[in-house]
Amino acid sequence: MVYLSQQALDLFMQLHVLASGSTYVLPSFGQSQYGTVSLSSLNRAAAHTVELAQRKGLPIEKFVLHDMRRTASTHLHEAGYNSDWIEKALAHEQRG
Repeated sequence: MVYLSQQALDLFMQLHVLASGSTYVLPSFGQSQYGTVSLSSLNRAAAHTVELAQRKGLPIEKFVLHDMRRTASTHLHEAGYNSDWIEKALAHEQRG
């Protein structure tokens, strides 16, 4: 179980409405109506966001979604959070 802020819950409620009845938060709107959105689609969305931000003169560099996971992990570890909690929250299994 991962506890979420009210802001995060509000975002999930909005995503649920946009998902048009899918059981997934981010459903695939392509070939399979029953699957989840692909990683490549999410990375393309991130690249498009970076491109738009750069056109507006914002200092943002290209990234992929795994970069966000890695950054979150780094900041949480530096803040002193329990490593097991971090890995569970970020959907990585502990080895061993």
